[in-house]
Amino acid sequence: MLFKKVESSEEALSFKFVLKITFLYFFVVFPTIHFFLRGHSWIPQYGYVLYFSGIFAYVLGVKKIPLNKLGFSCQHLCNHLLIGLILGGMLVSALPLLDTLISITGLGQNELFSEAANRRNADDWNNLHPLELAARVLIFPLLTQFFFTGLIYSGLERKYSPLLAIYGAGILFTLGHFKLNLGLLILGIITAFLHRLTGTLYASILFHMGCALSGILLLYIYPRLITILVFLF
Repeated sequence: MLFKKVESSEEALSFKFVLKITFLYFFVVFPTIHFFLRGHSWIPQYGYVLYFSGIFAYVLGVKKIPLNKLGFSCQHLCNHLLIGLILGGMLVSALPLLDTLISITGLGQNELFSEAANRRNADDWNNLHPLELAARVLIFPLLTQFFFTGLIYSGLERKYSPLLAIYGAGILFTLGHFKLNLGLLILGIITAFLHRLTGTLYASILFHMGCALSGILLLYIYPRLITILVFLF
């Protein structure tokens, strides 16, 4: 069997707790970050990460919930890591292949693609700080998946049908990023679906990391691909 699922025999956190932290994020933290503190240089970009980190620390330190109950079970670990690596790796490797295809077919000479290619800025890529790159590719996906998939989706799944929970989590995932686009909705749905299939967060986190890295590569290395992938943004 391709997907080996970790079955959970008991609830790690109550639905009431999940509802409270979700309400707090959307109606207190979210508006504070994006409306009242939007003039600050770093808060709109990193404020939500601080909230997710605080919830993570609270759940582990105060509620004493072990990691294996939060989607980090070591059961079938290799299987779930492999699934995430394959899916995330497919996204990243598709970019140079697609860029090569554009060159081979001659589409790169089209004015639309040539203008987009001129946006490539090697200096910006070289000036991207390693810590910022690590945060965007590693830390943000981990904390985001913990909150939206590990907590919110898991809470919805206990109350509603799996299909409704998956789409509900995808919608909340999109709204929670203050960006209404198809790419985020698809990402939220896929990561919730992967959690449903595996019972852990490993595949979801690695797939999200692949998406984050692909987004950075699109912006700095393959900007002309945005022309044909614009519907995702």
